[in-house]
Amino acid sequence: MAMIFFLAFQTRVLTKLEQVTEVQQELMKRISSAVPARKQVAEPLPRPRTTPMELNVLCDKITREDGFRKQLVCDVALYYNISSKQSRENSMMSRLGTTELWSGYSMRGRIKSCFADLPLMQVSVKACIRCLSEARIADVEREVGEYLKHAPFKKGGSGKVVFF
Repeated sequence: MAMIFFLAFQTRVLTKLEQVTEVQQELMKRISSAVPARKQVAEPLPRPRTTPMELNVLCDKITREDGFRKQLVCDVALYYNISSKQSRENSMMSRLGTTELWSGYSMRGRIKSCFADLPLMQVSVKACIRCLSEARIADVEREVGEYLKHAPFKKGGSGKVVFF
């Protein structure tokens, strides 16, 4: 007798569960049809720049498109924010370009190409200041300058000072 009661109870529970699943699927269909599909926002920098020509194209896009510049600042700030404190500038610069690319740049451009004049420098400064409110422009410039100074001797760098 107890066994028959248990089987009847199990059958009722399974039937109810199937009904709940069907109702849930129907509700999901209604919700998905009512809510418009979100656009996938393309990442502004899917990969680091590798050549000076690619960097020039990026800098032109930064100067022409204000929305792109703002999106790039947010992306670089996010990347800057998740890095450890010691490697923030390193990770930010490696996000923007390869070590081989940065081997051809210096902060002031006395011998190599000047990084301070690129619109990318303003993007870097804004991203750093957005993440660290106590950061100053001079601090960011000093850190970026150190990164550029040591770039030729890092893995993937040119291994020598590049003269243009």
